[in-house]
Amino acid sequence: MYTAAFDTESQLFLDEALGITGVSTKVRRVIQSIFTAASGCVRIRNPDGTEELSDSFNISRGVLQGDIFSPVAFIVGLWRTFTLHDTPNAGVTVGEHPYQVTVSSLEYADDAGLIDDDVSNASTRITSIAVGSRNDAAMEISKPKTKALHIHQRNPVNETTEQEIVALNLKFKCPDCELSFPKKHGLSIHRALWCTGGQVIRSRKGTSADKAVQHVKRKQLEDQRSHVNIEGEDIDNVYSFEYLGSRVQCDGEDMADVTHRMNIAQAQFSSLYHMWNDHRLPTSMKLRLYKTAVCFSLTHACEAWDMSQRVTRSINGFNSRCLQLITKKSYRSTATDPDFNLVLAIRRRRLRFLGHILRMDDSR
Repeated sequence: MYTAAFDTESQLFLDEALGITGVSTKVRRVIQSIFTAASGCVRIRNPDGTEELSDSFNISRGVLQGDIFSPVAFIVGLWRTFTLHDTPNAGVTVGEHPYQVTVSSLEYADDAGLIDDDVSNASTRITSIAVGSRNDAAMEISKPKTKALHIHQRNPVNETTEQEIVALNLKFKCPDCELSFPKKHGLSIHRALWCTGGQVIRSRKGTSADKAVQHVKRKQLEDQRSHVNIEGEDIDNVYSFEYLGSRVQCDGEDMADVTHRMNIAQAQFSSLYHMWNDHRLPTSMKLRLYKTAVCFSLTHACEAWDMSQRVTRSINGFNSRCLQLITKKSYRSTATDPDFNLVLAIRRRRLRFLGHILRMDDSR
């Protein structure tokens, strides 16, 4: 990820990249004229609320913000940078002959993910790209925003102790036995069923507090692994990372991204609570709103999910809880015979995506 990428790209380098891609001289001159005529100013807000504009100044670097052509121009410049400075034949090969595919990077605008099989190769690649981006395109890779994610099987960690839970300073604490919990719902269940005022200490294995401690321990283990470096400066190892709205976890946990998207969809569903309880709206309209505003948020990048039995149950449970509130039917009814089958909709979408892939040209 670059620092102020759109504002810093060299216009000379961009013109060179456009020429290499086959853009005619006439079109390039038009683009140069637009960039040359561009100017900017600084808006200042005074303490009394009034605003003033500075004198205008010429813009000699970067592409114009908000311009339709700017994203395309930036991507062309970024493609040229990677072509010149990325390591040839780098990446990881997956599949078996004759269906082997080498994946070297995932690129979307300035959000690029490099894929390598060891730390040394990754350090060499990203350092080469960083130096080339600075020298050719006047762009700087943001080292604080760049992270490394090691892909591996889940590492076992030791059992959680009560002292480790206390050290997390969880938000909700039982006033009778002083046990702490990450969620109010967990505290409510504890007080209703299990609290003995501290007389009997129950095992907390498998609870949300235990999972929170286990998560912290696994994050600490990641920091002990070898670090990728950019020009000799180490970048952080992370346990999980969000890329284009999807959460990728180092151990390949199938529920990581599903839970992440489900939390986003739940927040969206809760914000529309007044709509679900409005008796003036027909159920059919509420269902259309649910599919558009909630389900589309949940199913973002569902094509890459591992639709295991665990994931399927979780999605079906979320859908049933939402439909129960919308349709006023029983939970059992919305689970076995839903008015909108979210799991089936996801399977159809995945098959549609598979069809696009199978019909792709072999050269892509």
